Amino acid sequence: MSGLRKTVLCLALMLFFCWTIFHIRMIAADESGKVRFFLGIVFALLIMVRRKENNLAFFLPSWTAPFAALTGAALALTGIIFGVGQFEWLGLILLIFAALHWALEKRYSRDMLLALFVLYWIHPLPGQMFSKLQFLMQVISVRASEWLLHCFNFRVWADGVVLNTGFQSFLVPESCSGMVTAVTVLLTGLSIGILLRLKWFETAVLLVVGAAQTLVLNILRIFFVVVWSARMPLEWAETFLHDTLG
Repeated sequence: MSGLRKTVLCLALMLFFCWTIFHIRMIAADESGKVRFFLGIVFALLIMVRRKENNLAFFLPSWTAPFAALTGAALALTGIIFGVGQFEWLGLILLIFAALHWALEKRYSRDMLLALFVLYWIHPLPGQMFSKLQFLMQVISVRASEWLLHCFNFRVWADGVVLNTGFQSFLVPESCSGMVTAVTVLLTGLSIGILLRLKWFETAVLLVVGAAQTLVLNILRIFFVVVWSARMPLEWAETFLHDTLG
């Protein structure tokens, strides 16, 4: 690798490092931000340094890097000026892609795209999208817990995201919806599927199983909270629900 290519590669890494420093509060503010950031960095690096297979390599057109650089710069500036975090982040990803594509050997092209795809998900999802998914998991968890408790002859009824027993009410807030764990599990499943070079449908199955496992465990958690609460102090249920993983 020539000195100029090494310089471009170092500048790309410094750009990402500087962005991280300036946005560390945003990353840490998200409930699963720190874990997602750590996993994204680790898995992206593992994908980049894994052994390359020549039969899987493919070559991108020569205009790809300049186009990605111009588009990335435009998106990043738009995001900074108008305060659109996703534009800024996507622009940064494109700029890093352009630098890596020009600096590294062509055999890295496939893994570079996959690593950047994994890296993209360390940025918090848009609030509207995340809130809707979180509320959906809240409702599913409460309704499924209600059904499971009825199967064991416990008299409860669901009212939105609240389970009522007649003696006590159990609110399942956003932080206990299971969404935080689901995001972490999905990112891990996606990264492992890429690392093991699974086929797309095998990775899809892995993601579905991971999401289903998270939801089932969250339902069981709420189920046992209600079952055990009859023998515990009133404040125990809320403390247990918040202290266990959601």
